[in-house]
Amino acid sequence: MKHDLGIAQRFKEFRKKYVDNNIKEAGPLLGISKSKLSDIENGKYAIDMGVVKLLQKNHKLNESWLISGQGNMLADDSTKKSSLRSSIEMGDRIDMLNTKIRLLEINLNQAYKTIEIIQKRLDKLEK
Repeated sequence: MKHDLGIAQRFKEFRKKYVDNNIKEAGPLLGISKSKLSDIENGKYAIDMGVVKLLQKNHKLNESWLISGQGNMLADDSTKKSSLRSSIEMGDRIDMLNTKIRLLEINLNQAYKTIEIIQKRLDKLEK
């Protein structure tokens, strides 16, 4: 029985990119034999959930991408953010910077007032 070849192909693509390009080296890293890995990638065996969990934990595999082909390979792929998400994050950073600038202005004004008070006291002491 052949299993979903799309999933098998995506699994192989992910393995080559994030685990090891060499199937002989990748098998032990995934806790399975080279022959079983080969059979999984050829659709002879379904992918063991233990292997999927290992890829999620160690390599940030997006399980939804593996199953459906939708989205990014990585669960948290910050290099492929949508422009809307980037714009929202940029807006949040701008708001934070504006708040910090306002606080600096308040502190600067307070420092000027303190300097004026000290200057007046020094002027009185000089007289």
